[in-house]
Amino acid sequence: MDGLAPAAAADREVGAVTPESPATVPAVIRLRTGEELAVRPIAPEDAAALNAAFLRLGADSRYQRFQAGVPVLSRAWLDHLTRVDHRDHEALVALAPGGDAIVGVARYIRSPAEPAAAEVAVTVADEWHGRGLGRRLLEALARHAVRIGITTFTASVSPSNRVVHRLLGSVGAVTGRDGGFVVRLTAAPAPAATPPCPVGPPRR
Repeated sequence: MDGLAPAAAADREVGAVTPESPATVPAVIRLRTGEELAVRPIAPEDAAALNAAFLRLGADSRYQRFQAGVPVLSRAWLDHLTRVDHRDHEALVALAPGGDAIVGVARYIRSPAEPAAAEVAVTVADEWHGRGLGRRLLEALARHAVRIGITTFTASVSPSNRVVHRLLGSVGAVTGRDGGFVVRLTAAPAPAATPPCPVGPPRR
């Protein structure tokens, strides 16, 4: 059974619990290619940056994320994606080094019918593919999910999508289902590598 990999030694985790942010997410993640990226919960102020990130996605990446050809994100859709409660709906964003550009998003939305289950999606900017960013974001998201009682992620993609299968396998045991995958999370909270530090809303 695949399990959630321990946090990298360089990851610095957030320890403060507030209504606006998850209990613990990495403040910095290190990719297998050596880059270090800031990671934090999404905020309403990120609407413009999220839209810019969407517009940079190629057609294939847009289709993989939305399962349809979505040309633009409406104001209402951007509000839905950025105004989250950080429990039933969470999204973590990775920022490009030295700036505020969003280059990755990992998101779950809890099922109203099954509170221990949540639909998950990960999107990575085309130019950041192949560096392990999607996996690192998913691991951080899974740690938070486990802490608040989510034990299963579901993903609505083709069961023949081996890339997504491998990605989901980094956080649990994956089984196929009609229209996607089910992941039984095996994430265990990882200890902070450095003293906890607060993370607030994005600075503008």
